[in-house]
Amino acid sequence: MWNIVMNKKLPIYLNIANHIEKLILNQELSPHDALPSIRKMSEIFSVNKDTVVTAYHCLENKGYVYKISGKGTYVKEFSDVEIESIDIVRENYKFDFSQSIISTDYFPVEEFKESFNRVLMRDKGKAFLYHNSVGYEPLRREIKKILHMQGIDTQIENIMIISGAQQGIDIVSRNLLQKNNHVFIENPTYKGAYHYFKSMGVKITGIPFLKNDLDIDKLEKELDWNNPKLMYTMPNFQNPTGISYSDESKRRILDLAEKHDFYIIEDDYTNEINYGNKVISLKSLDDYKRVIYIKSFSKILMPGLRVSYIVIPDRLIDGIENIKAMTDISTSGILQRTLADFISSDNYIHHIDKINKVFKRKMDTVYRLIRDYMPKDVEVSMPNGGISFWVKLPEGIDAQTLLKEAKKENIIFNIGSDFYINKVLIDRSYIRLSLGSIEEDSIEEGIKILSRVLLKCIYSKKNKMIIY
Repeated sequence: MWNIVMNKKLPIYLNIANHIEKLILNQELSPHDALPSIRKMSEIFSVNKDTVVTAYHCLENKGYVYKISGKGTYVKEFSDVEIESIDIVRENYKFDFSQSIISTDYFPVEEFKESFNRVLMRDKGKAFLYHNSVGYEPLRREIKKILHMQGIDTQIENIMIISGAQQGIDIVSRNLLQKNNHVFIENPTYKGAYHYFKSMGVKITGIPFLKNDLDIDKLEKELDWNNPKLMYTMPNFQNPTGISYSDESKRRILDLAEKHDFYIIEDDYTNEINYGNKVISLKSLDDYKRVIYIKSFSKILMPGLRVSYIVIPDRLIDGIENIKAMTDISTSGILQRTLADFISSDNYIHHIDKINKVFKRKMDTVYRLIRDYMPKDVEVSMPNGGISFWVKLPEGIDAQTLLKEAKKENIIFNIGSDFYINKVLIDRSYIRLSLGSIEEDSIEEGIKILSRVLLKCIYSKKNKMIIY
């Protein structure tokens, strides 16, 4: 496992980090596996301990590992969605409708560099210091302002900086859940959350959607039989469906949480990309203090930023802070300081406005092309925000078959069945088309080719031909 051929063009620490990254992606190292100690790893590779420390730090910054103070370094829970995205990028399809994260092409590099330089000039070496595990206070103050504009009134003490939304799910779950506890999640849902809960050994119940809303009646019936400790949800622009709950449903969920004594993780997926539509979060309606709000800047800035935050109800603060402190010492100090400067300037608002306009154009274009070129019995709705379409194919057309044929034409997308928690009794005719990475000038050609591939599959089905 630890035999590697060093690339002499790269630093030794980067050779080690790249090798461990490969072991994680190939699943030779599993989530929560302990990496060799720094001393042991330095012996394995015949390098000094500082080299290993740097390699581990590199992996931590990229989100592959986490540290537990006094114990060691461990492999992070790395979701299938993330692994699939990495593999797809490496295959480099021309028409990539699979990416649910925004391309780095839209990242405001110059503006972020200005903030970075200002921080270095102002703070000098202090910029690289560790901060308290709850996060850099000026960044938390800026986040408080953002939340206030969204109708969420909270105190700085309730805001914690974390290294990615996945870490938020992790520390909340460790605080609230034990093996065989019950968790409710949407079905279909974000696979990273589902696989994390599954790895914890908890019981999972999927709550389906009904038309363009969560099936609240089904939720109430399940609550008559089960007593969940936690519910995981994306109530606005849900991944993968793009559905936003009605205001009535949001209030009913909160009432049920109070009545049945469970907490709710609200994963704010892409609420900023709302095309100017009003967005009401669960947290903004949370009079009962039942909602744990998680937000990642990775989705709206760039994935490698690995800076997110969590808003914690008062009665959970101590427990979650203790677990965060054990999981890692601190999220990157220089990134927190730079992000605080960036948010405090007009550059952040300008960036949000820019990506709203870009993705509104993209979404309008794809919706029009689907309506113009795909068969009339293809079902699709225009969501109020986000960057993905949830598309139902004509009856009898299997999404996996369509994907197989589409790849031959240099097109990639996600099949809907991958997002369901039950792989047996599911509708296999859904696909998700995400516009995070595809260039605007490639969209029309890509959708036209996909439409032709779909028509070919329909024709073959009607003529009882099997496509290999």
